[in-house]
Amino acid sequence: MKNIIVILILLVIVGGISYYVGKNQVPINNVEDVKNTNNVSPNNNLSLFKNDDLSFTYPSNWKLETYGTKTDKFVSVILDPVKVYSPQIQVDMPLGMIAISVNHDSSEKNSFVIGYETFPNVTIGKNNNVVAKEFDKLYPDNAPEVSLQGKHNITYYINENIKIEYVGNKDDSYLKDFNQIISSLELK
Repeated sequence: MKNIIVILILLVIVGGISYYVGKNQVPINNVEDVKNTNNVSPNNNLSLFKNDDLSFTYPSNWKLETYGTKTDKFVSVILDPVKVYSPQIQVDMPLGMIAISVNHDSSEKNSFVIGYETFPNVTIGKNNNVVAKEFDKLYPDNAPEVSLQGKHNITYYINENIKIEYVGNKDDSYLKDFNQIISSLELK
């Protein structure tokens, strides 16, 4: 129960920061298209993640942690090429480069995110069969949230309850790996 409260607090903090920092947004004009296979990592050493809601492949040498279960109403999958942080320890920074959240609580919907209606619809996933809302932002070096300064954030909102978020460095050295994960996504 304590984990759920910590995760919900994190979501509220990130939502507030996203709203505040959104005013200092730098437009991204050259984001790579996930559908273009040239923009997907050629990594052949992949592992499969599967739960009751979704499945995807990810680089086998990456760290992956899950928090919560379907009975907790909130499940979080955190991926990072180096280190995944525990939500009990870190509340002021992303827990990993990629966070996938599934919320089974109908009182917390993706459409409650400020600006949700304005985000473009895109198709992602295996065989491009998943429709999502896409948020893409490059935070300036002087962004108020220190953990997001100079970071590239891509977030996909799927249905009312799934959020996939990438927070990478400006050089986007792991963007092709993120695209690999997104292009292999399947919903259950």
